[in-house]
Amino acid sequence: MFPIIIKYSKTLSGDFDTIANQKILDCAKEYLKRDGVDHIDIIDESVLKFNNDFFAIRPGLNWNIWVGIWRGQISIEKLDSKRKIRYRINTIRFWIIGLLTGLLFGLITKLLWVGLLAFGVMGLLNWTISVVRHYFNLTGLLTDIIIEKEKDKNR
Repeated sequence: MFPIIIKYSKTLSGDFDTIANQKILDCAKEYLKRDGVDHIDIIDESVLKFNNDFFAIRPGLNWNIWVGIWRGQISIEKLDSKRKIRYRINTIRFWIIGLLTGLLFGLITKLLWVGLLAFGVMGLLNWTISVVRHYFNLTGLLTDIIIEKEKDKNR
């Protein structure tokens, strides 16, 4: 359901062969908690779901990548001899807030096309930046998991 639901997936390399799914999801939970996600639940040994309150104001509002994300999921799937991690986020909040802001701006200026243009430009740019940042967030998450594995190995 692009552009509302964004999906990324990565095939886990050999560095992840010895890490249990539960350890990967536990590291993901800590990573998301540190980043400011409101509610995080590990459903089973291969699925983690998270969601954010709709009207939550967070410190660092401009730098927090979870501001426009309503909910999401991280899942680990077994494919032949490899595992694949899937990262899915729902960006409906960007579209709702952008549309309301555009309509409000259009009503204030009494030119609806100005409001829709404002929504189109600002909403799309904000959404694009968030989508790119979440791609790099998945890469950062996997890097953190490898670092945690190395810490456990050295203990």
